[in-house]
Amino acid sequence: MANIKKVTFLKADWFVGLLVALIFLFSSNSDLMQSLERKAYDLGVRASSRVPSDKIAIIAIDDESIANLGRWPWPREVQGMLLDILANGHAKVIGHTVIFSEPQVDAGLDYVNKIGEFLANSSLKRSNPAEWDQLNAILQEALSHLDNDKKLADSMAKANSVLLGMLFEFGEPQGKPDHPLPDFVLKNGLTNVKDGGTGAAPISTASATIPIPLLGAQALGLGHLNVTPDVDGGIRTEPLVVGYFDQYYPSLSLMLAAKSLNLDPKDIQVTLGKSVKIGNLSITTDPMLRMHTFFYNDHDGKSAFQVDSFYDVLTGKIPPRNTATRLC
Repeated sequence: MANIKKVTFLKADWFVGLLVALIFLFSSNSDLMQSLERKAYDLGVRASSRVPSDKIAIIAIDDESIANLGRWPWPREVQGMLLDILANGHAKVIGHTVIFSEPQVDAGLDYVNKIGEFLANSSLKRSNPAEWDQLNAILQEALSHLDNDKKLADSMAKANSVLLGMLFEFGEPQGKPDHPLPDFVLKNGLTNVKDGGTGAAPISTASATIPIPLLGAQALGLGHLNVTPDVDGGIRTEPLVVGYFDQYYPSLSLMLAAKSLNLDPKDIQVTLGKSVKIGNLSITTDPMLRMHTFFYNDHDGKSAFQVDSFYDVLTGKIPPRNTATRLC
């Protein structure tokens, strides 16, 4: 009789429920449980039937483009030519995921600059001004042909719709930054930030890699390109905001969304530890202001979003669209 009661006790619904709850409680931080959570998240995303926006196009630096234009990186003049095409096609906002942290200097440009410095310090201008003017005009023409950064900057200024990326190094600052960030970065700082009462803060960063001033100053805005991969290498969250000493900076994707809604960094509302709001769109985040990313399903072997080859757009095979464009 005692054995029968024991078996009945073990099969009771409340006991099974308690046992399952205890298993989840004590394994909640285990690798197994976290792995199951990641797999469940992936399955849930794949099962979703959300329709992606048709206002977004991706221009890919793909194999076809490299085969036709040569190995990467291409001259920045070429990238400027594509921006001209997109601007003429009235792309509302263009996000460029290449970090232009160093000048692109043609070998010939160095020699032209050296010749220019030599002439500037020579007596030719005084002794033979007509000949000096002629030679200087030739040098200026050579500069205009060889200075790829200037050509790209001119295209960006003309478009007035290009957002550039920057990259922060995660880490807790131990003092003050080596150098203050330039104004073209500071204007992207988020100021509409309030305490969410949780004591949480976004991910801290200790250094920044930014575009060169010539290009950064012509950008409509800047946003960070940092991600936080899971242990399996998957990207399931994006930090919408990161902290840099006493400043806060948005991600490039957040800036793209804001600019597509005609909003500026000052219009982005941040509640620390809880959410980010742009316009009427409120995005719930984790305590570090990371948004769970959403992946749209491919259909019939094609990407959910329109993906065009850089070369095809450059050559006119694919016409530019009046969309928000991401160049990567």
